[in-house]
Amino acid sequence: MDELDESDRQSLDDLLPDLVSKDGTPRTEVGIVKMKKLLKKGGSVFAESARKLLVDVISETARKALFPDS
Repeated sequence: MDELDESDRQSLDDLLPDLVSKDGTPRTEVGIVKMKKLLKKGGSVFAESARKLLVDVISETARKALFPDS
């Protein structure tokens, strides 16, 4: 997470509720796009760690969009 600045970390905090919502929210698609950007910016270690942490708790829609191989 060293590659993420404070603004990125705040964005991550803000978008997680929309990703973990079981049925999704109107903001889930926006959250997916923002999360993809953060995963790229954070690098491969951050992306793999996020996948391990989130794959079981995010909504099915978000999981398929962010981690299609999971």
